[in-house]
Amino acid sequence: MEFQITGTIGDYILGAKLGEGPLSTVRKAEHRTTGQVVVLKQAEGCVFLVLEFCAGGNLASYIKHHGRVQECMAKRFMSQLGAGLEVLNSHCIIHRDLKPAVLIKPKKSRVYTYL
Repeated sequence: MEFQITGTIGDYILGAKLGEGPLSTVRKAEHRTTGQVVVLKQAEGCVFLVLEFCAGGNLASYIKHHGRVQECMAKRFMSQLGAGLEVLNSHCIIHRDLKPAVLIKPKKSRVYTYL
């Protein structure tokens, strides 16, 4: 896998910028020791979240390419989204930017998670 190095943070080698918003930047990163490729989200105030890298794209691009989401997939997706929000809520964290563009999908799975 080709990996363009742009810097380091802790045990992570930073790669290409995947996205940027008004409050955070998302970069592809690789763990120095394990080589695991992850997504590192740097929020305002130096908060870092390390998440699984999902090469399957986001829900917005899926809808644009395939059209409507099938009901069975939507039910499964909403169930997982609700479970994720429940975990965030239990830690007093609020996700204030839920939209199809931030809901991501692992390459080999039909289930979306969020970033």
